Amino acid sequence: MRSTSVPTRQTPFREHAPPSKSLCTTCCTPKRSPPSAQSSLHSVQHFRLRIQQARSGVCKVVCSESARAAKQIKVETKAYAIFAHHVSSSQNKAASAAATELLQQAATSQKVQPYLALGAALWVEQHSDSNTDSLVDLDGRWQLVFASTSGSTLFWYIPVKEFKDIDVKSRTLSLVSLLGPVTTSFDGSYNTLSKQDMRFSFNALVITVFGRTVVKKPISFAEKVYTYYWLHQGLACARSSGGGIVLLRRLET
Repeated sequence: MRSTSVPTRQTPFREHAPPSKSLCTTCCTPKRSPPSAQSSLHSVQHFRLRIQQARSGVCKVVCSESARAAKQIKVETKAYAIFAHHVSSSQNKAASAAATELLQQAATSQKVQPYLALGAALWVEQHSDSNTDSLVDLDGRWQLVFASTSGSTLFWYIPVKEFKDIDVKSRTLSLVSLLGPVTTSFDGSYNTLSKQDMRFSFNALVITVFGRTVVKKPISFAEKVYTYYWLHQGLACARSSGGGIVLLRRLET
């Protein structure tokens, strides 16, 4: 008889580097503004490394990032365990199909339990190919459906219509939110740090009400990095430099 459980893992994260015994300096020293491409990419890898260090007890620095990493560990470990319990086969193929189905349901109906949806996204992150060039296929409009960056699961499914418009040719993007007659658009640009890492920032804000522009001004926005680690049949998963997971759904234009 085949096993009905998936072996649990110590960490749902892809390991980019072995834990270091050196003390943390990234979060305890002033950050440069704007950060270089190297430091922006390092912030993503550093966060993942800090999670590994927190698990092993290597890093003892008490700071806001270590606290955030510890909280993220707890949330994502729980989510991964819930997904593992949900899967009825220990074979990777069966788990992969289950993860894909859950993410499709989460993106279309938003009725998948938040921890279970996050667990599925963590599973595909763990098993994705880091050499896949994901950024070239992001052209178009994407709806942001799910983001585990919020402290409460009530807001993991994004409650308003929010879209990310990406133009691969010009390397520009917009974050558009719709709330009744009000449309808010943050416009900016991005560059690629690797085949999956996108560093972006916004430099303009446009607000329209009933199609009439009421605000249009330049802004200064902190740069972020999204690692798009999974693209499949109109869905995308990305890890934010803030630590959370984002699920997006491609919209037909």
